[in-house]
Amino acid sequence: MDDPDEAATLATHCVEDGKLDDTIMKTTSHMSEATKDKNTASSEDKKVVIKDNDLMYRVGGGKVKSTVLICTHWNNPLRASEPSIRRSFTQKKLTLPGNNSLPSSIPLIYPSNGTYDFTKNELSLDVEVPRSGFKVLPEALQLLRSITKPVAVVSVCGPCRSGKSYILSRMLGSADAFALGHTVNAKTFGIWIGTTVLECDEFTMLLLDTEGIDYVEAEAKDDAGILVLSVLLSSCFIYNSTGVPKKGDLNSMTQFEMITRSIIGKRAGENESTLSKHFPDFIWLLRDMVLNFETQDGQKLSPTEYLIQKVLNHGRGKVASTADKVAGAIMMSFPSITCVSLPSPSDNAEVVRNIALRQLDISPKFNEGVEGFVHYICDHAKPKCGYEIGSEVVGPLLAEMVIKYVEIVNKPGAIPCISDVWSATVDKECTKQMEELKNAYDVEVGEIISKRGMPMEEGDKQDEDTENPTTLLGIHGKIYRQKIATLIKRVGSFLSSKQIQDINSKFTDAFVGPILKKYKDANYQRSDSTCRRIFADLYRRIKEKTELTRLTAGTESEYTFEDLVHELNTLETEYYKQAMGPAKRKVYEEQNDIIEETKRTFKYQLEFQKEHAKLKDESKFGILIECAHFECLAFSQ
Repeated sequence: MDDPDEAATLATHCVEDGKLDDTIMKTTSHMSEATKDKNTASSEDKKVVIKDNDLMYRVGGGKVKSTVLICTHWNNPLRASEPSIRRSFTQKKLTLPGNNSLPSSIPLIYPSNGTYDFTKNELSLDVEVPRSGFKVLPEALQLLRSITKPVAVVSVCGPCRSGKSYILSRMLGSADAFALGHTVNAKTFGIWIGTTVLECDEFTMLLLDTEGIDYVEAEAKDDAGILVLSVLLSSCFIYNSTGVPKKGDLNSMTQFEMITRSIIGKRAGENESTLSKHFPDFIWLLRDMVLNFETQDGQKLSPTEYLIQKVLNHGRGKVASTADKVAGAIMMSFPSITCVSLPSPSDNAEVVRNIALRQLDISPKFNEGVEGFVHYICDHAKPKCGYEIGSEVVGPLLAEMVIKYVEIVNKPGAIPCISDVWSATVDKECTKQMEELKNAYDVEVGEIISKRGMPMEEGDKQDEDTENPTTLLGIHGKIYRQKIATLIKRVGSFLSSKQIQDINSKFTDAFVGPILKKYKDANYQRSDSTCRRIFADLYRRIKEKTELTRLTAGTESEYTFEDLVHELNTLETEYYKQAMGPAKRKVYEEQNDIIEETKRTFKYQLEFQKEHAKLKDESKFGILIECAHFECLAFSQ
């Protein structure tokens, strides 16, 4: 290597079948055969390690995707801040229902006068219709909603024809995952999304390619819209330009000064110095660099030191120039600022024009720099933060933010308010998730009840914690615990502890509560009707015996009062054996009047029969029988 003091860095890629792609193979072409030391690992993992001082390639064998770790030399401006833990990313292709062969990139946001043809993956603009804002592609939103993990969003912005799309493509191990142009005309319009994402354990990394902000057919408001949307949607914002930037170059970057006036944090008035906690990290990527960064006395400067000291410094004049305002906006708006430089891919203009087809002709030094840059992005990537401290954006939330921010940008004079958009987005997503889980709760509880049948015991609070429920509240508790756990898993990353408590209560009271009440009411009604039928069936046999005694009033009954009391006690025992559900006690208590009335009536009948045996006067006996008979009839009715 040219400079032994250059920092060693690590980049991660995925290859299939253990084969390195042509780009990586070309990167190794400068290695000396004499210094290669091939060592074969255990046959279990079938890995080959090739060492060349600090240069190491590890190739995984087998048919499954393997991780290729490439350690290269690169002038890393932030070596001291490199994380100690390397992340391992794998590629994942996003899909749509019924469509598993998506193009490598599709538009997420595109000009209002554009039409996208999915079959051809072509975006055409109607030049007869002026651009009046942006549109959102529904299919792209579906892709975002399919990402359930927190999302790190890396976007690249900058002048036309500066290699933005190629850099993002290399992050996916490709040369043309994002469409490349070969002429002075712009190739990308709006903001395009890669349909392949990079996944690690903690989050998913999504790549956004943007329209050049100085395209000749676009207006300043279009450039500003692209810039504002990129900043608002990203966790890492890459500004890509060619050559060494000068202070005067900031005069053509007034869009950055505009964003401090085009975005507010909250309605109470959050200024640009506090906006930085909501903005992405800023990386200025300098392309085609051939010069070293030095002070006037010849001391070396890192790219970041050069950028901050020479370009983004405030001028000495009392009145701030346009360049000063742009510099101040960048310095105050972004939480971190880094500058990285890359040499030209080739001295051959034909190679540069057709870079995707001429990978074998790319400069090894350029490849080393690109791989190092990819490594830096991967190791420093972080999920996009929400407005609340500690909150993180997941795919469905990002989709809603795209919709809302585009709506605001399309309105003349409207200013995006981060807190308003965040609150509306979170509320909508939480409501959507609660509605979805409420419906699932309803279906699952209903299916279990349908299999077991009503009525069933309602149970009590303790039954809600059992894993093998036999009561209504037990069934509710088991399904409810599953749904609340899913809800917290889905929304917990972007809610505070207090908000999680609130949404837990809301889901319980406003969403699950009415459904549980519906099942409790239905169970009670079924219990009430079933228990009344059971009591009626049991009481009918007793009533038949008392009726027979009444109809045979002329003779002394063999069915005694003690027999009646015994059978009524047996009825109670049998009733509680057969009765089911929350209404059983209330139903029995309501029938208690009938039981007591039955006792009184039957006792009176028996006393009458005894009196009848004592009467000897037939005339008195006949009259008494007749009167008593009618009294019994009247009393029993």
